Amino acid sequence: MKKMNKMMGFVLGITLVFSCCSRTSGQTALYSDPIMPLIQLPVDFTTYRQNSNAATIEPGKYLDMLNVKGPGCVHSIWLLLAEGKRIEIVADGAMVPQVNMPAPDFFGTLLGFEPYHINSAAIVSMPNKFVRDKFGGGEPGYTSYLPIPFQDSCRIRIYAETKGGVAGMVNWHKYADDVKITPYRFHVAHKVMNPAYPRGSQMSTADISGAGFIAGIFMGVRQLAEDDLIYHQGGFTFLIDGETNPHAIRGSNMEDDYGFTWGFHETMTPWFGSPYIKMTPKQNTNNPKTLFDYRADVVAYRFMGPDPISFESSMSMKVGTRPDNTETVIYYYKKQETQATTVNTPVKWQITGTLPCKIKETFETKLPEGLLGEWGDSVQIDTEKYKVHELFSDHSWVNLHLLYFTPSWTPLALTEQAAYAKGSVQSKKAGKGILRLAFDDWMGIWVNGEKIGNFYHEAGFRSAEIKVNLRQGENEIILKSVNFDKIQNVRLWAFSLILK
Repeated sequence: MKKMNKMMGFVLGITLVFSCCSRTSGQTALYSDPIMPLIQLPVDFTTYRQNSNAATIEPGKYLDMLNVKGPGCVHSIWLLLAEGKRIEIVADGAMVPQVNMPAPDFFGTLLGFEPYHINSAAIVSMPNKFVRDKFGGGEPGYTSYLPIPFQDSCRIRIYAETKGGVAGMVNWHKYADDVKITPYRFHVAHKVMNPAYPRGSQMSTADISGAGFIAGIFMGVRQLAEDDLIYHQGGFTFLIDGETNPHAIRGSNMEDDYGFTWGFHETMTPWFGSPYIKMTPKQNTNNPKTLFDYRADVVAYRFMGPDPISFESSMSMKVGTRPDNTETVIYYYKKQETQATTVNTPVKWQITGTLPCKIKETFETKLPEGLLGEWGDSVQIDTEKYKVHELFSDHSWVNLHLLYFTPSWTPLALTEQAAYAKGSVQSKKAGKGILRLAFDDWMGIWVNGEKIGNFYHEAGFRSAEIKVNLRQGENEIILKSVNFDKIQNVRLWAFSLILK
């Protein structure tokens, strides 16, 4: 026993060595972590357990559950009395903690709901319902099995936001000092909106610069708006590698992203599940007969050990919203010292539309005269005025879905409609340049008022490299985009443009 911090009260910190594996100098054999197979780890290691216990931690003070030198990997964290605490994880001396959030939320207990049982491959929560109901207490033991690799050091710190005790246990592996481990480092992006944006909007859940993969999701929603089902919000959108290899993944409804249908039910599997679902009749509903007569509070998870979503330069991950209390926890791994490539792309776009467009003869008409000059709050196209919107580039992506979506049920992007987008790029010198344009499905392009061409495909997002003549300085670009429903899973109306 030792005193870890006089201001924290009595603290017990014991390190136990459980086993030693034989090691040979230069050994490089690896195995895949069973929870996250993309994390490759040495087969030779020494196993340690760090036990920690603080009878009382004053608000603002902390307990270090682990503070060790590497190389190594944390394989499980168990925490008791997590309520009123924050967890901070720093690997390899990072200036900004890779994890810094309320401890119960890290372990999947969201939106202040009463702790519930979670039984997934990566996160487990074990509240004692009998003790809680009969005697009070019964706080859950929270466990994370997500691997946390580190080369030089790892610190897991629990801060008290309210006065109280804490107990914990960390199981970790220590490797030989000369071993170079995986470059992936564990991170968590945590977002809360109470309430979230209205239907048809999106909430950013993770904005990542660099290379890595998404490992898992927890999402909680407390339904406030009773005008529709909680699930009709559009699901997740992944805008991937806008700087290098733009492609996208699109959801549809919330329950679909987690493997459910027709709403959630209290079912848990290793990789997806719903540990918490509470259905109550909507206000002024005395005799509920259909699902539409109920409001829902729900927590769902999906861990992507078998099917991770990778990115090489950036990830912009968003979820559709309704005006309900919404919380997300995104677990991801990022390669050290990688950042998104700096690209020349319009920072801001003006958008106007939409106009019906089903056939190429309609699409290939000349640029309307009302779009040739400056765009104000509105523009004239033929005999109609159209409002002009502003959208900002997101890792080179522009998401028209946010403006033009179906008016009822799930907010899907409009189809068989044309919209115009206007932006500008800077060129250091006059001469030839190459624009890389990613789009779905049809796209026309004008540069400095000159028509460059029309481009077509029906295979989701594809990129075209277009040779153009550029002026020195600012170059105006106008795009005409049409979205179809050839592949329902890619029913996202977006494009990406950079000057190479």
